[in-house]
Amino acid sequence: MRRAAQALGLQPGSALGARGFSVVAWGRNSEGQCGVAAYLPLLLQPREVEAFAGLPVASLAAAKSHSAGVLASGEVLTWGEGSDGKLGLGGTDSAHTPQCVQSLAGRVHVTAAALGRQHTLFLDSSGQAWATGENKEGQCGLGTPLEELARQQRQQWEVGAIMPWSPNAAASGMAAAAGGGGAAAATAQQRAAAAAAAFGGQPSFEQQQFERNVEYFSQNSWQQQYLKPFVAHRERSSQLEAAVSMYDADLRTMVEQQSAWQRFEAAKGRDISIPGLMPGQIATPVRLGRARQGIFNPGVAELAGLDAERIVQLSAGRFMSAAVTAAGEVWTFGGGFNGELGTGASWSPGARRVEGILAQVLKDNGGAIKVTAGGSFCAALTRSGQVVLWGQPRGAEGMAAPPAAALATAAAQPGGGGRRRRGFFPVPRPAGAAAPAASNSSAAAAAGGNGAPAGSSSEKAVSEEIPNMRIQKQGGVLVAEITGLPPMKDVAAGFTHISITDGASVWTVGRQGLEAASGAAGLRWLEPRRVLHRPDDGLASLAAGSFSSAAVTGDGELYLWGTVLSEDASSALLKQSESEGLGHWAYSGTADPAAMEWSGWEGLGGPEPRLVPGLHKVQQVALGTHHALALVA
Repeated sequence: MRRAAQALGLQPGSALGARGFSVVAWGRNSEGQCGVAAYLPLLLQPREVEAFAGLPVASLAAAKSHSAGVLASGEVLTWGEGSDGKLGLGGTDSAHTPQCVQSLAGRVHVTAAALGRQHTLFLDSSGQAWATGENKEGQCGLGTPLEELARQQRQQWEVGAIMPWSPNAAASGMAAAAGGGGAAAATAQQRAAAAAAAFGGQPSFEQQQFERNVEYFSQNSWQQQYLKPFVAHRERSSQLEAAVSMYDADLRTMVEQQSAWQRFEAAKGRDISIPGLMPGQIATPVRLGRARQGIFNPGVAELAGLDAERIVQLSAGRFMSAAVTAAGEVWTFGGGFNGELGTGASWSPGARRVEGILAQVLKDNGGAIKVTAGGSFCAALTRSGQVVLWGQPRGAEGMAAPPAAALATAAAQPGGGGRRRRGFFPVPRPAGAAAPAASNSSAAAAAGGNGAPAGSSSEKAVSEEIPNMRIQKQGGVLVAEITGLPPMKDVAAGFTHISITDGASVWTVGRQGLEAASGAAGLRWLEPRRVLHRPDDGLASLAAGSFSSAAVTGDGELYLWGTVLSEDASSALLKQSESEGLGHWAYSGTADPAAMEWSGWEGLGGPEPRLVPGLHKVQQVALGTHHALALVA
């Protein structure tokens, strides 16, 4: 046991002397996210993660391509794909077995970890949060000035760093930046052609995301005036550099308190370059602190941010993060182009409280005790057992089209102009009709008891009820409360679904799994559907992956449904690994061929909840996109 702890880089004796549990993993392992010692691209049966043998594991977390485990002694271990520095190990190398985050070991007592797609958050025993990984959307909450985020985006898309996605447009843009014609234009044409060949003539996901961001900026006057020139106009390099220089050391001294981003910039070695680390990526955890909001305002005092709060729970989404404080408030930060920030803003590089009607709904229900981030939405569980959702959850694209009248009334709503967001929160009312009065005290309270607007929105709240759901809209923020069900005890969110439990039953809302869209008409798919009932032993906890859900009973049994890994996906992964030869995946005597043979094991998912055989006395389960971890006694 001592040798195992030393091999992980833990302090001698720090993780010893407490009861240990076994950690098992299954699913996709191409990036090492399962953490097993054998080089296997996938595990179709559970396999023990040997690195945790005899160690007192307190909790587990899983994302798309990396995982984390927190020990009862306060150390945290990460493993899987290391790009963007999201493992917090000081670089971008992947780790196929759990590795201790040395920069936090012995420094803070870590109690929990939350994993996003390309970033990771850690919570310590003092109620402070630490972040590592991708921060170009502000999802690490360091308070990075918006123009600095824009500069990082621009650097990433500079010619030679990331290939342009349109040969003709890219060539003309590069030629203009070079001053036009001649050899410079010819070189630009060649580099653009090489870029198109590299991507097969199709734009990559990141390039498409960039174009969507630019589209959003073009429809918002604030971003159009201040931010878009930094992102889109690459040829104005001299002007851009001059603007960035406005935030030199002399101007920063005008601010009394430094933000977490400024501390990070001051502490890191300017002359040290980490291979593979791009601007806006952090390879070592940094503590969240005071947050500056806004752009080109170096003399404006910073917000206190989460420095003055005690955080009790964290959640990480794709491009954003959320935190619950001891006071029951929800804070969010990062990029939220579908309203998932709950502040009416689409970009918040520093932590901000949710505002307006959402803050009032949470307060009316006793405050939040848990928040969970989905694909483009968030859900919170309150002290009263109410489940509150906000944002624009997707998943109804394949459903039957809503009535034309509903679309017309939605288009006629205030604030409905500009780019249309996809989602399932309708607030129907006749076109031209006055907004109906709010159905509860939340709308009135959100406007302020003395008539002053709450938060940043003075717009009157609009409320509408559909079966099992009360929907309110104010200032671009859509809030839904699930009604008609008993008080809930736990909630978990996937990409397009949530699972909730009252301790005896489990309901799901939304779409889950990779199956084709059903032919359900209208909004029937929004209605909570009870999928599991265990009144005898009860349900202890829930977990959700991108396309799957799981429930642990009071007796330690595990039920799982949705899709962790399909037979087609496993076959494709196996073929891909075989085509790569024996260079990366060595099928040696240490490999277990039986672990890669499809048997339809229940732990890989199914349309309805099924008891997962072979796992007993389960304490906790964590679901990633295509892999799972379980803590068993």
